[in-house]
Amino acid sequence: MVRPLNMVSYNTSIMSYDKNGLFRWKYDLYDYYCNGELILADSVYYLSGDKLIKFSHTGDVLWESYLNDASGYHSFLYHNDYLYFGCNFSGEKGLCKRSLQENAELELIYSIDTTKEISNLLIDEVGNIFFVSDDSKLIKVAPDKSFVELPINTEEYARINMLQNRILVSSSNKEILVDKDSMEV
Repeated sequence: MVRPLNMVSYNTSIMSYDKNGLFRWKYDLYDYYCNGELILADSVYYLSGDKLIKFSHTGDVLWESYLNDASGYHSFLYHNDYLYFGCNFSGEKGLCKRSLQENAELELIYSIDTTKEISNLLIDEVGNIFFVSDDSKLIKVAPDKSFVELPINTEEYARINMLQNRILVSSSNKEILVDKDSMEV
């Protein structure tokens, strides 16, 4: 559970309870690192800002790892022991991938224009990742890093949702349904 303690100083507590609701442990975070997300995998992880923290089941910090020039970690995707998120990496911007290992390297798997942003991320049952870039393209990145781009001409800040075998792209000026396999409207 992540709970803001005090909105003025931006404090957050990560707490663990057993299956009977009894308190087990608590870890406090402050300021820059207080707005994050929990990842429940082989252990408890917390991703915030440019920091990834791994906790033991007893609440001890096992390690902290920095994502360096990553950005967009406020909208990330966890799948098969990898994190996917928007990043600024080595002078490029795009979609990055990183494992949950302590000293894992950040890998840029798809580049976008440095003035653009990446929408929320979706993944299908075979591991294809979908997102919209501000330049109005729906992008599908396959597990082998091949990709398909579909121009969709939406406004900035489009969001996507998966509806059965289709991707619903929503923006303030339109909604589009795209077949996720063929990438056709």
